[in-house]
Amino acid sequence: MSREDRLLFLCARFSKTPLDWTAAYWGQFKDAQVLRNGLTHPKAPAKLTESSVERALSSILEVLDVTYRNIYRKKYPGAKRGIQSTIDL
Repeated sequence: MSREDRLLFLCARFSKTPLDWTAAYWGQFKDAQVLRNGLTHPKAPAKLTESSVERALSSILEVLDVTYRNIYRKKYPGAKRGIQSTIDL
């Protein structure tokens, strides 16, 4: 079962609102998966830029927030933080 299938199942099973496949966040989430797959299963060197990583992380947070809202009827608690880390390196 793919990640999309799992998310769609969760919303279908526990929510009255399905995920919107036509929304911008869904397309960006699919792009994030392509980036992830290129890093974990490389066939050619992946092209990583700071902006592509930011877009990927933002889209994942957006999908989490939408899924969380659909199931729990409230915002995803980590959504306010965005992609900002609190870890000092």
